[in-house]
Order: sequence, then structure tokens, then C-alpha cells
Amino acid sequence: MGRLESMGELEPKGRLEPKGELEPEGELERSKWAQLTDEQIRHAMETAFSLPGYRIPDQLVDDVRAMTYHSFTATQQASREYLEQSPLPDRLRPLGLPLLVLFGKNDRRWHSASAHDYQSVPGAQIELLPVLGHSPNLENPPRTAASLLPFTTAVARARR
Repeated sequence: MGRLESMGELEPKGRLEPKGELEPEGELERSKWAQLTDEQIRHAMETAFSLPGYRIPDQLVDDVRAMTYHSFTATQQASREYLEQSPLPDRLRPLGLPLLVLFGKNDRRWHSASAHDYQSVPGAQIELLPVLGHSPNLENPPRTAASLLPFTTAVARARR
């Protein structure tokens, strides 16, 4: 269960642009950055998580709070530009390296249908993780590890 047997399992929904801005109504003002509450920061990050009842860790909120306004906005802009220049599968295809693509089936930042783009990467293994969202490693570390450990073990054995 969870392993992608056929791409027919995915609903073709097209692409999503990254979302989860700190102020849905408009640009975050530099002057408001220092006054953001923990709950405002959690609200801004909530699209990265889909597991019912999941509480965004205090440490993650603290990490965002520790960023300067400039570093936060510059990071968002650089991420967008990077993905607009060339999609990740196109960047990964020529590398010829083992690839495990994990998508939370309930990802609210990217449609899980985007997983089919990685079929163009030779040898890519694609797995949808039920119930989880954009951050499966935080939402359910044991479930994420259950996919990562066999993959990394197989890769290590193949390199011996």
C-alpha cells in the first residue's frame, strides 16, 4: 500500500504553484515581520502538513522566526526562480543516480499528480504516502523511514 503501482492511481490535477504565504491578502510588510505571533507563523506553514491533528513543532516556528525578513523573502523568491528555470525531473534525469521520490498523497502545496513527471528519470522509484502532506519526514518519521531505509540499503548494496 502506498507504493505507486500505476500512474492511473493519480488524479491529473495539473501543477500547483507553491503557496503558504504569510499574508494571503498580499505582501508581508517588513515592518510586521518581528510582530508575527507563533500562530500566524503556524498558519502560514499549515499547507506543508496534512496529517490530521498534526501540530507544527515549536522548533520549526522558532527557526522561521529566527530568519530575517530579507532571508525569508529571498529564499521564497529563489525557490520559485529555481523551479521556473527547469523542473526537478529535468535536472535529475541526466545525473544517472538512484532516485526515490516520496510524495505525500495529501500534499497541499503540490498535487500528487506531479509525481508522474519523475517517470522520465531512469530507474526512479515513486511512492505516494497516504494521509501525509508536503512534509512527510516531519508528519510521520517512522513511515517516511520505512520507505527510505530499504531504498538506501539497496543502493548501498549495489555500490559494493
